[in-house]
Amino acid sequence: MISKKIKILFSFCLVLGLTGCDSFLKGKPQPPKIVEIQASDLECVKDVQADFKKLVESQASEKDIDDSFDCLYRTLDQFKNRAEGRTNPNSFTGSELFIIFDTFFKDAEISQNATDNLLVLKKALLGGVENEITKSELDLLKDYLKVLQVEVKNLSPYIKVFTFKKENGPFDQKTLNLAFSQLRSSLKTLLTASKIPRAEYNFEDVKQLTTSLNIVEKQEDQELLNLVENVVNLLAGTEPLKSEAEYIQSIDNFVDVSALYAEALYTGMKFEISEKNQLNRVLSFTGRLIDAFENSLQYTKTRQLPVKYLDPIINEVLKAKIIPVEVSEPTFQRFYKMAVIRIFNDQKNLDPVSLETLRPVNFRKIKREFHIYKAYQDMINSFDFSPKTYLMPPALQAKIKAYSVTPSLTKMLQVNKLDQALVKEIALGFEELRQEALTKLPILYRNKKYILASSQNTAEVNWEDVSRSHYVKMLSRELMLGWGQVDPSLSLYSANSRMFKEDFVKWYNDFKEFAIELKLFDPRATDNGADNFMQADLFTYAGNGDNQLHFLEVMQFTNMLLGGGAEMTDDIQKVMIAAGCSIPGQIDIFGKPWFDEKCFLKNIRTNSKRFFSHIYLFGNYVNALNEQEYLGFYTELMGVARLKADTVGRVETADIRAFSLLSMFIDSLFTIYDVKAPFGEVGPEEIRASYPRFKNFVAEYVKKPDVAEKLKDWSKWYNVCQLSHSKEEFLQEAFIFLVYNGRIPEKSDVSLLCNFGDIFKFEGNVNRRRILSTFQILKDEIALGNAGKN
Repeated sequence: MISKKIKILFSFCLVLGLTGCDSFLKGKPQPPKIVEIQASDLECVKDVQADFKKLVESQASEKDIDDSFDCLYRTLDQFKNRAEGRTNPNSFTGSELFIIFDTFFKDAEISQNATDNLLVLKKALLGGVENEITKSELDLLKDYLKVLQVEVKNLSPYIKVFTFKKENGPFDQKTLNLAFSQLRSSLKTLLTASKIPRAEYNFEDVKQLTTSLNIVEKQEDQELLNLVENVVNLLAGTEPLKSEAEYIQSIDNFVDVSALYAEALYTGMKFEISEKNQLNRVLSFTGRLIDAFENSLQYTKTRQLPVKYLDPIINEVLKAKIIPVEVSEPTFQRFYKMAVIRIFNDQKNLDPVSLETLRPVNFRKIKREFHIYKAYQDMINSFDFSPKTYLMPPALQAKIKAYSVTPSLTKMLQVNKLDQALVKEIALGFEELRQEALTKLPILYRNKKYILASSQNTAEVNWEDVSRSHYVKMLSRELMLGWGQVDPSLSLYSANSRMFKEDFVKWYNDFKEFAIELKLFDPRATDNGADNFMQADLFTYAGNGDNQLHFLEVMQFTNMLLGGGAEMTDDIQKVMIAAGCSIPGQIDIFGKPWFDEKCFLKNIRTNSKRFFSHIYLFGNYVNALNEQEYLGFYTELMGVARLKADTVGRVETADIRAFSLLSMFIDSLFTIYDVKAPFGEVGPEEIRASYPRFKNFVAEYVKKPDVAEKLKDWSKWYNVCQLSHSKEEFLQEAFIFLVYNGRIPEKSDVSLLCNFGDIFKFEGNVNRRRILSTFQILKDEIALGNAGKN
């Protein structure tokens, strides 16, 4: 935008400087017209436009700049010394200037409106009135141009930076620092040299001037002008600034935000978990952006920022692909407003369209969550992971336990100027994340996937693994804060902090549109999130089937979805594409290829160690199967996972996701309940131990009409066994029977000697393949492979 400002000033000087013509020459000579200014005196003007073009392209030398300004000085001198106004020989009115422009500079197409706007700018820069320019003001203009000349030379090496066009980059951080440091200095110098702080000149005046002068000719120029206008209105407001201090603050705000935008645009910054220095840059960027908004003139004066100016800025950020999400602008607008209202607001149940401003309560909660994230990440970074450093989980836990967060909290108080109450909330959030990391089976990652295994504490993890785990746990925290019922103390581990089914359904519906565009949810889905709630309640380590989700369950399930199902699916698809399994011309609803199932089957087996690296006991089981056993296991597993039965022979994304999640659900249960030899199998005692988590589920399941029909004679069977067994015990043993046999027991399955022993007889143990028959029966209830469900 600075190039546009320079062009405005050059235009102003040129139109004033090229007015040495007959009606305005000294003595106002009669026809024939006599021009006393020699053409040779103005010959240099032809080169100014070319020099200006070189300046905009960062190709102008200091000599080019000096030559252009020298020409402007000579032209102004000619104008001052050789021309007079019709009304007053020592000044020129707006109408007189327009006649000159219209008569002698038709190609410039300078309208009366543009002339008037130039005089408004003149008043702001030099003082005086806005309907004329005096000869004494021409001297002031010349003095101002001398200041501008120096600053143009200072800024000239960085003009391409200020175009904010990605194709003009990249630029390293050092160059950007120099560019915006110079911009800050130059704008303040030009401000001090002008009378703008004493004039009510605002961005609307600049906009009218650029429009009337036809400076904005291309669509991209108009978009840049609109972006700058929205940034200015967001940070400084729309009212004219009242003092030099307000102008200085506005310059600082504008330069700070512009520098951040340029950093994100030009330096290849990646908003992802990949490398320590990269993530530190993102955290620094985020902290500075929060500070820039909070320190803006608008916010310091009104304690609010209007989102109507933030929305178009976010749209430009999306267009520039700075944020790595492929979603439409309206969907992202709704998503970010929903997040602000649900997570960072004092009223969580408002409609996102009602969000008009960002207020102190929003910034307070945003800062709390940011500093929790950063403090915990600083701890991870302090462990000094080198690129090839791996830690065993016990060693990692020892470091986490020994780490003191006190210096970070002290810095928040003394440097970040956070209040004591806020720092206390940050400390609580940090400690609750630490608490999870010190559990018997903490959330750990390997190869971007969430590890589920009873022997997971023998896994080696690196910086990326631990940082990824932290990131997803923070997402889980925001889910709990935004949509759960949270104890007033903000302790997420409190018994009063939990999510009920209706809370989870609300989150699902709020997030659904955004998730569909991100291709996280299936657009064919007919459920409302209740099935995902059930999966979290039954199949996470902490799940207990009590029809409510506590913080550990939320964290573990979120990691299953993102760090298991999603990552495993992506990994499988990459391998299948490379292996040539794609069916030509067949693309699924997620924009991914359909795969030939024979090829898919073969490559799952070949790459099982890679695919199941996070559930490696599952992988070991698969590797131990012979070809016939593997075919049977795969067929049953995919039979549960497959979205539609009529697609046998082909595999789509939804099938792979269900396949991935089902394998994790199975190994989550085996991790918890497979506690005695032979390992890899569970017997009646171990299944019996799992029944409490499935008790409520079973109670609801037996109420289904088709199930109830099968069980209508149970009360009669129970009468046979009631001397030794309660009705509750009867249901428990029937559940074990279901796991063993993959079907609901019938009367003939009841032992005639049940009053003297077990109700049912169980032979052998249940391995990973045998348990699939249970999932097949319950498939519709847990939303795996059910058409249209996620």
